[in-house]
Amino acid sequence: MRNRVCRECGKTFYGANNATRCPACRERRANKRYPPSEVDDLMLDAREADAAGLSYGNWRAKQLMEKQKLRQQAEENRRRKAADAGKEEQP
Repeated sequence: MRNRVCRECGKTFYGANNATRCPACRERRANKRYPPSEVDDLMLDAREADAAGLSYGNWRAKQLMEKQKLRQQAEENRRRKAADAGKEEQP
């Protein structure tokens, strides 16, 4: 390893025989070639499942069951209100 001159910025750095760019320029160039990927909804779900300590399938089933339970409770509340409103009008 010896002192090298960066071909992009001209900065002197300590590098191997085949090094042509300083570490900063090499990193900048790598980021241009491989931009960070965008995170989609499925990836967010998978990360949330991982944080919960469950496999994605089990986590998703649990989420769906919770939604179904909330829908059933809302439907029961609507039925009770309708039944209570019908009883108050009949006397």
